[in-house]
Amino acid sequence: MHLIMSRFMILACCVMLFMNGVASAQQQTDLKVLPGSAVFVRAFDKGEYLHVAKLLNYWNFWKVVDNKEAADFIIDVKTCPGWNYKAYAVIENARTGETVFKSRGVNTLWTIGTFNMKKDAMRKLVAKRLRRDYVRRQS
Repeated sequence: MHLIMSRFMILACCVMLFMNGVASAQQQTDLKVLPGSAVFVRAFDKGEYLHVAKLLNYWNFWKVVDNKEAADFIIDVKTCPGWNYKAYAVIENARTGETVFKSRGVNTLWTIGTFNMKKDAMRKLVAKRLRRDYVRRQS
C-alpha cells in the first residue's frame, strides 16, 4: 500500500509540475535576456546545477555566475525525477522577480542509449528549450 501511495504522489507531483509549466508558457513577457547577460542557475540538486551550468558555459551565450546578487536573470530548473526524468526552466528577472520565460517540458522517455537520465534531461532542456525555443522567440 505504501509503494502504491508513493508512486501516486510522484505521479501527481510530475503532473502538477508540468501542467504549471505548459499552462503558463503563454504568459511570457517581452523582456529580453540579451547575449552576455549574467545568469544564476537555481536547481534542486548539485548535479542538475552542474549539468546546466556546464552546458550554458559551453554555449557561451550567457555568463553563468555563482552569486545571485551579481546576476541579471535567474534560470530556475524544475524537475521531476523518476524512470522518465522530466524538466522545464523558468527565467526570472533577478531584480524584479518577474517571469521572463517559461519553457515547455522535456523528458527522457524516448532517449535511447543513455544511462544518466538527469544529464540527458538537462542537455535537452538547454538545447531544445533554452537555445532553440527561447532564442528563436527573441529573434
